Amino acid sequence: MPLPLPADAMDHPHVMVAASAGLPNLLDAAVEVFVTDRVSVEAGAGVGLLPLSVHAGGRWSALAPSGWGGHRFRAAPGATVYVFPSQPQEGLGVVDVDLAWVYTGRVAGVSVGARLGVGLAWGVVTDRAKVEPGLEVVPLRIALVL
Repeated sequence: MPLPLPADAMDHPHVMVAASAGLPNLLDAAVEVFVTDRVSVEAGAGVGLLPLSVHAGGRWSALAPSGWGGHRFRAAPGATVYVFPSQPQEGLGVVDVDLAWVYTGRVAGVSVGARLGVGLAWGVVTDRAKVEPGLEVVPLRIALVL
């Protein structure tokens, strides 16, 4: 049975401003913009094992039980690509999923969750291209929902 939607809840978020900790970025900041109530695009930057990485991706928000507003669980599959400006020949592409608890009120809200992704990492080692399995593990992701 769906939780009742509070009368003062927003119909859907427009932006999420997130901070996270994990891999490949030890610390990361990102902005996720909702194109529709379910589809979003994200861009961000972080520091980790390499000095700086930038990333971009997209995702689709499946909500349980339904709709935005009040307390909800978000499962959002998507894809993210990371590039490293200090190592322009290296990158990481993953298919991932965000799992989060989301609370939205009339004007703002908060999201706390995690992200896990698998994919391919690429680079050049001793003048030879290499491709190997890649992993994205973000055990903590906190966002301000606007």
